[in-house]
Amino acid sequence: MDYHKLASRYKQFGGFRLVIEYAKLGALWPTVKASVRCFLKRQSFKGIYPEVLKRVEPFLVQKYGSRVQKFKKFRV
Repeated sequence: MDYHKLASRYKQFGGFRLVIEYAKLGALWPTVKASVRCFLKRQSFKGIYPEVLKRVEPFLVQKYGSRVQKFKKFRV
């Protein structure tokens, strides 16, 4: 595993602010579980994203779905 690359990505994508946003969305625990699983199996950390997306997507659709519909009306 390339920990230097992991640390640079963490800083690049927002650092601690990203952790706070994941906590607000309820995705912090699934992220930690997926991270530990990737670490123990010595897999790429790219496997974390699908786990987080599975947890966060329904929340985002519920929260911002009405806004997306408004934007779709303007594009047509």
